[in-house]
Amino acid sequence: MSHPIVLGLDLSLTSTGIAHPDGTVEAYKPITAGSINYGLGRICEIRDYIRAIILAQRHIELAVVESLAFDAHDKDRMQAQLAGLIRALLFDLEVPFLLVAPNTLKLYATGNGHADKYTVMRHADKRLGYEGSSSDEADALWLRAIGWDLLGVPIVEMPATHMKALRALRDQSPLIKRNRP
Repeated sequence: MSHPIVLGLDLSLTSTGIAHPDGTVEAYKPITAGSINYGLGRICEIRDYIRAIILAQRHIELAVVESLAFDAHDKDRMQAQLAGLIRALLFDLEVPFLLVAPNTLKLYATGNGHADKYTVMRHADKRLGYEGSSSDEADALWLRAIGWDLLGVPIVEMPATHMKALRALRDQSPLIKRNRP
């Protein structure tokens, strides 16, 4: 059985975690000038970087994207704009995508939907062999693992307590494609 071609995306204005289909992972830090420049230039730079990744692949079966936290304190709402722009990009490029709530990602990764980022990274080290120190990269790896699991080819065997996270995701329409006439 061939491996699914899954992209994991933990979107951030300062450090977007990207788990590439080949298993490599990175935290993309935009070069757009200024530590407070969270404007459209930065958002478009992140979009263009992700577009290049998608276009370099032969076919991405599923992109798994962490959705916005409802209690986030994003006063400018730029994170929401980034999330919407990336969803539109995936839609335009006909890449099926699934949104995963932060608590669902944490439940899958650790068995606890309220785990902190360090616990999520520790579990990524333990189960996925992640040796880095970026919570963005760890989240992206877990999102990719969720995608593989939903496509029927788990990267790693997860305990039943962790698998509860997938029940709700399986009830959703996991592959969102553009309706074409």
